[in-house]
Amino acid sequence: MIYRLIAAMIISAVIVLGFFQFYRFLKKRVVVSDLKAVTEKRMSAFLKVPVHVDKINVGLLKHISLSGLKIGQTQTQYPSVLGIKKIVISYDLLSFLKRNFKVPTEVFLDAPRLTFRAFEAAGSLFDINLLRSDHGILTRFEFEDGQVELPWFRSAEGLRLTAIEGKAVPKKGELFDVRFKSRLSGGAEGSVLAYGEVNLTRKTYQLEMTLSDIAFSAASRIPISHLNGDVSLQGDTVTIRQIHFLFRGIRCELSGRIESAFSEKPMIALSVKIQESRFPIHLEVKADFNHGEMRGNVRYLRETHPFSGSLIGRPSSFRVEHLKVHHFSEASSQFDLRSGIYQLEWEKASGERFQINFSIEDFNSKLILKTDHLKLFGFDLVTYATFNLKPDEEEWQRGDHGFDLQMETDYLILQYQLLRDFHASARLSVKGLEEVVARWGNISELRGKVSFGQVPEADLRLRMGRFSLSELESFGTHPLPMSLMGTLEGTLDIKGPLDQPQLEGAFTIEGGTVGKLDYDRAMIHFSGRLPYLLLKDSKVVKGKNTFLLKGGFDFELQNFLEGVHVDNLEHVVIWKGIELSSELKGRVPGDFSTHLERSGTSGLRGMDTRSSKVEAEYKIGSRTSLSVAAEESKTQEESLTAGSKIRF
Repeated sequence: MIYRLIAAMIISAVIVLGFFQFYRFLKKRVVVSDLKAVTEKRMSAFLKVPVHVDKINVGLLKHISLSGLKIGQTQTQYPSVLGIKKIVISYDLLSFLKRNFKVPTEVFLDAPRLTFRAFEAAGSLFDINLLRSDHGILTRFEFEDGQVELPWFRSAEGLRLTAIEGKAVPKKGELFDVRFKSRLSGGAEGSVLAYGEVNLTRKTYQLEMTLSDIAFSAASRIPISHLNGDVSLQGDTVTIRQIHFLFRGIRCELSGRIESAFSEKPMIALSVKIQESRFPIHLEVKADFNHGEMRGNVRYLRETHPFSGSLIGRPSSFRVEHLKVHHFSEASSQFDLRSGIYQLEWEKASGERFQINFSIEDFNSKLILKTDHLKLFGFDLVTYATFNLKPDEEEWQRGDHGFDLQMETDYLILQYQLLRDFHASARLSVKGLEEVVARWGNISELRGKVSFGQVPEADLRLRMGRFSLSELESFGTHPLPMSLMGTLEGTLDIKGPLDQPQLEGAFTIEGGTVGKLDYDRAMIHFSGRLPYLLLKDSKVVKGKNTFLLKGGFDFELQNFLEGVHVDNLEHVVIWKGIELSSELKGRVPGDFSTHLERSGTSGLRGMDTRSSKVEAEYKIGSRTSLSVAAEESKTQEESLTAGSKIRF
């Protein structure tokens, strides 16, 4: 028995020794056959770039390992392959013994580094003639620890697919079944899973990619996180099936299509839904960078606002000229992804101008508003105002998207009345404006809130300090009589729908005069909704006598004091507001006057008699007016000057 075991061991040792001797002979024969030069030549043709191989190892019978590859760059085009740590090429045993290294059965790529150009057109990466035999394409690919450099607007940071592991397996005909998984790094982090088909002969491919938990870095200035969804890649067309993400904590949904995606002039059609619970916005945009056209619409609060314009630039930095948005015209906008700043300027046909600077990164925004007789809730507004919005970070962390709002004005004229030194602050959210504090001068203050909804609702209180009625020329759109005098102070509560709120007023006037009525003090209380406010519990005091103030303010009449009357305690009318009608007849808020000046025949101070001057002034308040002057000098040169005048 023991002799049989010894004999078996001797035979096995002889076989193993003979095998290794054969392997050493074969390996020597293969290497000696100048495989290195052949391999470099075929690898250069295979990868379509110059390749230098430092080391070749022949494996056990049927594979060759290439390491220390140095991949050059062509002068005509940017390479698809930047580097490979090692390539292992396997053959079937018969091909290996015959030294037929034309078509391998398997290629293993260790740590390949590619550019995104490899995806632009299938077949640009490998030479298919080196993969095809009489029986079709047989080579199977595997790769691990791969890396792909993706296009990215910040070159210093970059965006890469890393830790790529997968395989490409030949299918029927000349198709490859491709599957791989990878991670994003650089400008974003997350995982990518892809599968699809590649046809190297037709140079076409289709990949379905699933993106999971993608988050962009702080350096990218793109506040997007928790991105999940599916993307299809076919040729130079990217189809976004449906992607969900958080845009600085706000839930959003993206879908659409990008054609010529790898060029600098793509055609983009996107649908973006901003799913803020109380203020949803749906944006649809089509941007054709090749033909320089953009159009789309914005839907919010059950209204649709179309827009269109001319497109200039590239997706990372572009400008829109001749932008038309609904009833706005002559608008323009500019977007720079590198700085993360979006600018929008537009002008209404009526003359109002707006300018917005918005930071995508931190949501800070600045709005400059310049209006010329803008109709706001029925009131005439002339202003140059600056609004600054800054997110309340604590609220955003809780999911409440609130802003701190600050407003400053160079000037503000409401209903033809100059509000001096006007400034305001509030907390802005989708719920509305809260903690509103507005002050002008040192005598007036507005506090409260405005709730957003289908119809905005107010809960405001206006406090007015002591000021002279002589400063007012009108109340709203109604002129005031010149005989109205006195010192006013009091409060006005504004509650309910902002377009028709409930008003409750409590005011006093001291040392007053109205028409032919003089009094020491008036206590005025009223309530109601415009256009009619009913007086109640109101009195007029003159000396030791007290009179009843009755009726109401009717703002459908030019003389809104027409229905007001003063009664004595015996209910005998001693004054009626109707007497003011003759005083107000023909008057409107503001006063337009012109005068013509010509030099006399005496030529005062050497002035030529041929010189003339025409001036016009439009008063919009006791201190504010618009002045226009046209003049022809003695040299017959004509000039026109225009400007505003404000008296302080």
